[in-house]
Amino acid sequence: MSEDATTRAVFERLQRIEARVVRGFEELGVKVTDDEDWCQVDNELRVVHLRGPGRSLRAIQLAIKDAGGYSEFYGVIVNGEVIAQVKGV
Repeated sequence: MSEDATTRAVFERLQRIEARVVRGFEELGVKVTDDEDWCQVDNELRVVHLRGPGRSLRAIQLAIKDAGGYSEFYGVIVNGEVIAQVKGV
């Protein structure tokens, strides 16, 4: 491998490692970005509106808890469609 090919291979491997680490932290509910408005929890209707489907179930459960939610099932809505049911903690 040439130096450029080696450097590129290392760079690509680091990108894959970073993606896995971020995904792992998000699954644990650790906020890794400053995305403040990634969801809206409606406790009255028992639904969570997401901007996109890229959040873990644990992160959604913690958002329900932080919003004063209940230990009941909430519909998870993305783009007007219910994509999942999550039980609050």
